Amino acid sequence: MSDALSFKEIDLNTHSQLGIWMDFLANSPQASCFFEPHFFKNFSQENRCFLIQKNHSIKAIFFGLTENAGKNLVFKNGAIHSGFLFSGEILNLKSKSKKNSQIYEISNFIAEQLPNYFETIDFCLIPEIVDIRPFQWFNYHSKNIDEKYKITTRYTSFLNLKSLVEYNAKSDDWTQNLSTLRRREIRKGFANSFHFEESKDIEAFLLLYKQAASNYMDELENEIQSIRMLFENYQDKLKLYFLYSEKKELVTANLFSFGFKKAHFLYGASNKKIIEAGMGSYAMWKSIESLKKLELQVLDFEGINSPERGRFKLSFGGDLIAYYRIQYYNLTTKELT
Repeated sequence: MSDALSFKEIDLNTHSQLGIWMDFLANSPQASCFFEPHFFKNFSQENRCFLIQKNHSIKAIFFGLTENAGKNLVFKNGAIHSGFLFSGEILNLKSKSKKNSQIYEISNFIAEQLPNYFETIDFCLIPEIVDIRPFQWFNYHSKNIDEKYKITTRYTSFLNLKSLVEYNAKSDDWTQNLSTLRRREIRKGFANSFHFEESKDIEAFLLLYKQAASNYMDELENEIQSIRMLFENYQDKLKLYFLYSEKKELVTANLFSFGFKKAHFLYGASNKKIIEAGMGSYAMWKSIESLKKLELQVLDFEGINSPERGRFKLSFGGDLIAYYRIQYYNLTTKELT
């Protein structure tokens, strides 16, 4: 099958080719906001996009954010996921054997082709890509580690919104999958006079985010600008939620994207000077309930890759899901980090 596959680069600034890309997303069960140009273009001025075809039939797509005139495939924190996803034609095959075989062959083709197009490779696959054997086995017999892909396992949490039971003071049904601490803090939030609302005030969010992140984020101003651009260019598919204290002070905020029946937690920020125990839990729970009303199926918490974030996000009862960061360097003068 690989002999018949081809890598075709396309320009999403061209209306016809953008239409092909968006039609593919509309028909792929793996589609998410991360593959929409109006989303990912806010995080890099450069990107390269490819169709993986067999006999002019599109089997998969690939995109990556780039630097150095398209030679370096780079990972960007805010963009989170890039890489490839498969067509609905393949994913909906009734024969599991045939589906798995085609997924493997196409993934293997991609793993072999990428070093021909990029000097450095760094991207995080979507969690739905689970068969990474082609990247593990690339240059399998070589003893030179520099000729192999470096694969790092990362984690996120998927929360089922369809089965989520909303808060009810007279019932414990909504608490079924929550941790004990999270239940107590959410109940406390409902008992207080906090004000929760959807907002369009991105500048208020960015001020809060800047204050919260100033001590530990490199290139903070670039991140702030990317978020501002995202809100300007992708606002129809974003939800921004604010929680105010009883004194009407903005305490915490959460920013989500939504589409393709999924929601993604992109950014959160809190005023550490005034936030009290339980406010963050209550704000997240109210956000989750609001997303459920959009008839979405899943909330992806987008990363639980540190102990504190892992405890908090998993305490809402979601499933632990792995995904993979893929890195490769062609240049012998470079080392994986």
